[in-house]
Amino acid sequence: VANFDGQKVCIMKRSNRISAMILTVLILATILFSYGFLAENMHHDCPGEECSICLEIKMAVQTISSYKTLLTLPLIVAILCVFTQICADAIKSNRTKNTLITLKVELLD
Repeated sequence: VANFDGQKVCIMKRSNRISAMILTVLILATILFSYGFLAENMHHDCPGEECSICLEIKMAVQTISSYKTLLTLPLIVAILCVFTQICADAIKSNRTKNTLITLKVELLD
């Protein structure tokens, strides 16, 4: 944690940053390859039941839908955190009353 213009800022270690980038690339590659597989094999010659390509298509669709859920959850949490912070700041500003004492006004006769 470092101070930047009076605010605390979390700085990631270099190893954590590299791990996060690798994980992001792997997730994006999985999603892109799943979409590519779906686009390429959507109209294949299906021999009937227990078609291996149809099973792979089902797995690709399942992978994409699980990543959609996995990736939207942090976004929702981040939005809720920002909303909570805004509400807390609004409540805190409403509690502070501007009086002569809080403004440190010196009354001279």
